[in-house]
Amino acid sequence: MKPLFHFIILLCLVACIACQPEPPSAPTGTTQRPTSFDNISASNTFDWSTSREVILHFSGFNANFVDQKTVLILSDPNQNTLYKGAHPSGEEINLHIQVPTSLEFINMEYGITKRKLSIGDGTIVSSLLPSLPIVP
Repeated sequence: MKPLFHFIILLCLVACIACQPEPPSAPTGTTQRPTSFDNISASNTFDWSTSREVILHFSGFNANFVDQKTVLILSDPNQNTLYKGAHPSGEEINLHIQVPTSLEFINMEYGITKRKLSIGDGTIVSSLLPSLPIVP
């Protein structure tokens, strides 16, 4: 019984040691560390901003059809609200909002209309009309 117990203990020790991550290797090449903040520099094209402006343009319904106020909600992929406001459905909506630079998509919700909008170059053009299913 003791040899089996010793074998299991040895097996557990080997498994614990073998599963350890390898330490990171040293960086290759020479790295110069600045001695003061005056020596730190970035390229002229580097952008230090953490947010950017996005311009949104939403076309409304035909004003003769319906003209009621509905809540427009813009949120990030984690459902954090970026904008919330009531707007008449018969009018165009033009907004300028600040979003984190890392954000690539905005979720838009207006009544029953829900869309995932790509930010792209910082201008979004969309409609408030809901997408209708295709009937064969």
